[in-house]
Amino acid sequence: MLVLALLMAFLAGFFVIANLWRLGSRGIVHRVADGDGLEVNLDGQIIRVRIANIDAPEWDQPFGRAARAQLAKLCPVGSIVELGWSRIDVYGRRVSRVRCSAGDAGNVMISAGLAHAISFRGAARQRRAVAGRLGLWSADGVIHPSDWRAQRSGNSLWSVTA
Repeated sequence: MLVLALLMAFLAGFFVIANLWRLGSRGIVHRVADGDGLEVNLDGQIIRVRIANIDAPEWDQPFGRAARAQLAKLCPVGSIVELGWSRIDVYGRRVSRVRCSAGDAGNVMISAGLAHAISFRGAARQRRAVAGRLGLWSADGVIHPSDWRAQRSGNSLWSVTA
C-alpha cells in the first residue's frame, strides 16, 4: 500500500512538472544577443533568455554571426515569443524553450545546422544536419562552442563534448 501511495505521489509530481514546462509566458523580443540567446520584454521587464537544449557557435567562432542572423530571422525584434521555463543558468539567464512564429527556435536552429544539440531530443535533427552538411557542418574541423570557450579562457574544466 505504501509503495502504491509513493508511486502515485511520484506520478502526480511528474505531471505537475511536465505541465509547468508547457505553461509558458509570452513576451516580446527586445534584442537577439547571439545564436542561442535573446532579451525578452516580459510584462515590462527585460529578461535574458538562453534557448534550452542547444549551444550555438560563439560570436567570434565560425558560423557565430550566421547563427545570430538565423535566430534574428526566426524571432525578430518586436515579435511575440512563447517561453517555457526550465531553470536559471550560472549567468542568471532563464533557460527556456522558445517558440516563435516559425516554431520551436531550438529545433529550427539545430535543423539548419547552426546549433549543436545538447539533448537527446535534438540528436536526430543534428544527425540530419550533419549528413546534409548544413550550416556549421559544411565546414571541416567543427569545434563545439564549449570547447571554443574553454580554449579562449584557458580553462579546460568548462569543456563539454556533444
